[in-house]
Amino acid sequence: MLRASLGRTMELLSARDKARMAVLFLMMLVSAALEVVGVGVIPAFVVVVATPAKALESPLLGPVLSALHIQSSGDLLVYGAVLLILIFLVKNAYSVYYNLEFARFVHKVFNDLGEKVFSGYMRAPYTFHLGRNSAELVRNATQEAYIVSKEVLESLLRLVMNAVLILGIAALLFWADPRVTTFALVFLGSVAGLSLRVLRQRVTYHGMQSRKARKAMIQAVQEGLGGLKDIRILGREGWFVDAFTAAGRAYARGQIFKQVMATAVKPVIETCAVTGLLVMALVFHAQGRNTAEIVSFLSLFGIAAIRLMPALNEFMFAWNTLRFSAGSVERIHADLTLNQASSGTDGESMPAEETPADVAIAFRDVSYTYPGAATPSVRDLSLDIRRGEVTGFVGPSGSGKTTIVDLLLGLLEPQSGRILAEGGDIFAGLPAWRSRIGYVPQNIFLTDSTLGQNIALGIPESEVDAGRLEAAIRDAQLEDLVRSLPSGIHTRVGERGVRISGGQRQRVGIARALYASPSILVLDEATSALDNATERDFVEAIEGLRGNLTIVMVAHRMTTVRACDRLFLIEKGRLAGEGTYQELLAHNAGFQQIV
Repeated sequence: MLRASLGRTMELLSARDKARMAVLFLMMLVSAALEVVGVGVIPAFVVVVATPAKALESPLLGPVLSALHIQSSGDLLVYGAVLLILIFLVKNAYSVYYNLEFARFVHKVFNDLGEKVFSGYMRAPYTFHLGRNSAELVRNATQEAYIVSKEVLESLLRLVMNAVLILGIAALLFWADPRVTTFALVFLGSVAGLSLRVLRQRVTYHGMQSRKARKAMIQAVQEGLGGLKDIRILGREGWFVDAFTAAGRAYARGQIFKQVMATAVKPVIETCAVTGLLVMALVFHAQGRNTAEIVSFLSLFGIAAIRLMPALNEFMFAWNTLRFSAGSVERIHADLTLNQASSGTDGESMPAEETPADVAIAFRDVSYTYPGAATPSVRDLSLDIRRGEVTGFVGPSGSGKTTIVDLLLGLLEPQSGRILAEGGDIFAGLPAWRSRIGYVPQNIFLTDSTLGQNIALGIPESEVDAGRLEAAIRDAQLEDLVRSLPSGIHTRVGERGVRISGGQRQRVGIARALYASPSILVLDEATSALDNATERDFVEAIEGLRGNLTIVMVAHRMTTVRACDRLFLIEKGRLAGEGTYQELLAHNAGFQQIV
């Protein structure tokens, strides 16, 4: 599983990021080499200072020292100290630079990956969102994207770096004393391997539980704050708090395990290394080796152990972190792969089909079944929505009216049949089709920003067309509201529009739809939450648009659709009647029952 997750991590990176990662790898090799040099020069300096005659008489160092006019132990001490300082200055300066580039790379990947995930969700097929909890998507776009970059990718790079460093130090020690090094590596390797084997399943389990807990915490917050009014009236705050607390405890257990796992390895390795080092010193003493040789050994192996212990500790921590966080890669990779496979096409090019000049939208034998549903929501539907008319869809709950609207909007694509506009299939050019539509849903989504920004949703304030904004406010009959607000269109309306009434929110929805200058206005149960007086005002606002737009209305209330030019009665996904309000009332039993 870990190998597959690492492969998918590479698939998530862009070609440019992979190139930068290769450069980081080369920089990592240089950094590891400098670390090995840093380990070797200190004991070498100790030996040179302790036995200067050997250095001065050495066939390798002697000519070099003589050329530099270094002829005494005092000279060796001074020049050796200066050289040592320069080596460590270069090594540590390079280490700071490398870590800076490393941090830039990891956080750039986080930004790019988070943007890619969120962009994928925003552009994913509508059916993708029907079966997913938004808390999971929020978690993936924020926390999981961070985990993939910070914990998976960073751990992978640190794993490789510390592996190279360990091998470099091992090579240096093996050159100094093969037997002692072999024994030390086998001993420490056995301890590390046993630790990884013991922790393997627990690490994977706690990683999975932490991932589930993060989703549950976000879900509890979203649902609790989103339904605060209902929850407060019912007195159910405690249930959501308890759900959040339980998820938080589950998340904490995983993080506690992860933290303990990170800190528990160090004392074990440190104890083994110090014990082994002292035992070998005693063995050398028992063998009768001289003090200078033992000091040289302790200097080299002591410095190596000091650097080797954190490297081995980081290696094991990085390995366990990869296992702990591998599931985040799987989740994000699966969603991005799914969305990329289903994006990039707005429908196949299909032959044009003639429709009468007065027909704005034509359904031709359209059928649609939701994923996992046993029966179609819409079946063999054929009808014409005429240009410039106000057309209403009515029918009992669950009859398929909203599905018809989602098909018309291009959110759902028919499994059979076609939806035509201007003689062409709307799915042959969805962006162009949607640019002609204004949509007013039952629940108007409002951001915590100004009234003007909510009407021109998603357009930077500096790019808002003041003339179109004014026209949309006028046509939606919002002028009285604007005049009543302390800062007019620059007044903040509060999150979810809590500072304005339900009727005003619906008018904001109309203004938003009209700002785009559509030729078709779709109203999906837009009056169901309004009182009678507000509904009358809303219908009057719509009446003021008659003749300028093709208006499509879906409604349960008969008072909303009474003045429609044409009504379509939908029952069990089929067309069960067509005509004016009076015609259906006089001749259609199903419509009479609804009324």
